[in-house]
Amino acid sequence: MSNLAPSAATARVPQWTVRLVAALTVLSWFGIIIHDRISLPELSLLSPEVVLPTVVFVALFAAWWAWPGRLSFGLLFGWTMLHFAVGGILSVLPLPFLPFVPEQTIEHYVAHALYAGCQLPLLFVLFRYRPGRAR
Repeated sequence: MSNLAPSAATARVPQWTVRLVAALTVLSWFGIIIHDRISLPELSLLSPEVVLPTVVFVALFAAWWAWPGRLSFGLLFGWTMLHFAVGGILSVLPLPFLPFVPEQTIEHYVAHALYAGCQLPLLFVLFRYRPGRAR
């Protein structure tokens, strides 16, 4: 048996749900890449701004897959919500408490709309199949 096989606890999560959450995690991560390609074209795919969120997405999905439960769900949901609310919405607004002044162009708004939009499917599916929810 492969070391990459899911644990016995994962049997509680249907395989189609695991595949769906995996695909939507990639879509969520891709939202970051879309934003960076549009707004920060000087960044490479190996820059820390890309690599670190990638590692976190992979680790949180792996934890959710291997140890399904409230903690792993909460971490993956919270990480995605952070990207939706802060990365996708708040950081594009010219708010006085931000340590930078975001670019106020249509292109930048589109980048953030795509970034936020890529987070929504994963948030919806995770919320729909959250642990402890009556089926």
